[in-house]
Amino acid sequence: MQILLTTLNAKYIHKNLALRWLYVTRPLEYQVDIKEFTINDDIDHVLDQLDLSLYDVIGLSVYIFNSEKTKQLITKIKQINKTIRVILGGPEVYFDNDEWFDLDVEAIVVGEGEKAFWDYLKDNDVTYVKTEKSQTKSLAKTDLKWLEQFESPYFLSFDQSTINNRYLYIESSRGCPFNCTYCLSSTDTGVRFFSLDYLLSVFDKLCLYKIRQVKFLDRTFNANNERAFTLLEYLNKLDTKSNFHMELVGETLNDKILDFICERLKKERFRFEIGVQSFNIKTLRAINRYTNISKLLIVLTRLVESKIIVHTDLIAGLPYEDLESFINSYDQLFMLKPKEIQVGILKMLKGTLLTKDAQRYDIIYDHRPVYQIVKNSWLSEEDIVLISKVDVANEKCYNSQRLRHTINELIDYHDIKPFYLMKILYDGLSSLGHSYQRKEFYLSIYNELIKHFPHELIKGLILVDYYRMTKQRPQWLFYEDQKNDDAYLFLKKKKFVNDHILDNYCVITSAIFDGEKRYQLIVYNRQQLPAKTYMIDIDKDMIEEVI
Repeated sequence: MQILLTTLNAKYIHKNLALRWLYVTRPLEYQVDIKEFTINDDIDHVLDQLDLSLYDVIGLSVYIFNSEKTKQLITKIKQINKTIRVILGGPEVYFDNDEWFDLDVEAIVVGEGEKAFWDYLKDNDVTYVKTEKSQTKSLAKTDLKWLEQFESPYFLSFDQSTINNRYLYIESSRGCPFNCTYCLSSTDTGVRFFSLDYLLSVFDKLCLYKIRQVKFLDRTFNANNERAFTLLEYLNKLDTKSNFHMELVGETLNDKILDFICERLKKERFRFEIGVQSFNIKTLRAINRYTNISKLLIVLTRLVESKIIVHTDLIAGLPYEDLESFINSYDQLFMLKPKEIQVGILKMLKGTLLTKDAQRYDIIYDHRPVYQIVKNSWLSEEDIVLISKVDVANEKCYNSQRLRHTINELIDYHDIKPFYLMKILYDGLSSLGHSYQRKEFYLSIYNELIKHFPHELIKGLILVDYYRMTKQRPQWLFYEDQKNDDAYLFLKKKKFVNDHILDNYCVITSAIFDGEKRYQLIVYNRQQLPAKTYMIDIDKDMIEEVI
């Protein structure tokens, strides 16, 4: 039997681990190929790469982000080869999946497919496989010890040529210890772990490669703190340049693992995602998330102060959180200054408890992927639109680091709330076209902010970000800022750099730093790449390097 396993990934750098697990658990008598594409690929181009005449079965991995294009792909596959057997799997088709059979799909694997998929093909075992509408199937769960006996899916021969240029997804566990009503993981309660020996052998192989980003798929990496400590300690010592991303529940970190992360971890090697979702206690209880907020705030504060890279999440549209409450949640999280804040609009995923309770909360949502809410009892459509705008500004101005200095200074020294500032920044972004130059970005933001703040203040702030975020010596942002004679004469008198470097490899601009008027000096090397940046206070006779 000839079998093709395929999917449409979100981006080229992503790899589908589920298909690779299917590949390594394949019966030896089957010929199995994997071909991956992206949601940005033209469907006809995808079909050109698939010689459908070669295969008896095609297995498609379906997710919320690729479901619509997967439907298009199935339709065209059946037009080309009516006899090919189409079998689906993936979280998007676990629940409420009758519509897929209208596309001449033969079967849908419900749950983890490493055993269920092959048992169906070999023995027509339909225990976890749906073959017609209206059937109800339990979710398949694979024995992880059984999986460990197969070839590792992480370093397969056909991945070798691109392995250093794509993400490597690893799972150290499956399932989740929590039961959040909005999350698909709530359908798989309880946690199953891969053995430590197995995982450490996988980690050791990382040393043979130059993989830049390793992402753990675990819903809660610290579901067991002692085990998480062991894995983190091992990864911290590993001879690798890889960066590791993992999702933690902040308030359940014990002191031992928190001390280790803050005091001994190689900070450039790890990136932690912590889902806050809301600071509204009633909201958290309504979604079965019993967060110890005071402990979470302590943990987040310590991680940020220790310069740990922390990505945090908020969800707008949860029960009992109106606009004022969401703004409070956003502002409170923002003041902790994590590296990134993701503002998500609630998605009503198939099979979740919250989706089943949609009517109870008057939740109106788009029944097409990505199932985003339109409104509920607490947020109007206009509220959702406003939060979406703040999300755009938050992503482009804060998470991108492009305006980090300007934003922090305005909030710290000029009594403006983060959510309101992001609304202003969105107005500045809205004047930009689809594509724009870096200089246009900063000028658009400048032109919007001076409607609300003094010109000299915004100019001094924007100039710091403009030069901080450029890899090569850029064009002047403001023509009139080319003349900073006082700072120039001060530097010559101090003989801080020699005259040749000062005249040929330096830029001097006005600046606002720590709430005070300064000058900034950027020293470039022979390739006109920024080498060092200094803040100058002439009145205090001070020059200090900034990072």
